[in-house]
Amino acid sequence: PQTVFATPQVFRARTARDVQQVKADAAAVPTAAREFSRTDRLLVKIAVHGPGATPPTVTARLLNRAGNPMNEVTIAPAADNVPLADVPLAGLVPGEYLLEITASGTGGDAKELIGFRIVG
Repeated sequence: PQTVFATPQVFRARTARDVQQVKADAAAVPTAAREFSRTDRLLVKIAVHGPGATPPTVTARLLNRAGNPMNEVTIAPAADNVPLADVPLAGLVPGEYLLEITASGTGGDAKELIGFRIVG
């Protein structure tokens, strides 16, 4: 058995209320868009599974277009106890970025990359 990711769910939050609704609603509908404004906040639910009773540890970091690390991303559980990455986009210049998600558990390590673009 290995550590594996389910498909990450990407959410766009434009206000603090939107952020709270995504965190509280297990049935929130994700967006298919991968282009965001600097006024948006990117929220990513990361379901990960592995063998054993202890769930894998999830970490995330923001990478630039070349794949170089920029900064760590906060991971907190959502209402449905799924890890949630919270990426504020206000401090980033328009361009292409990657969110690198890593899960470490008794089934080994797993890595997932999510590409997105910031426009204006």
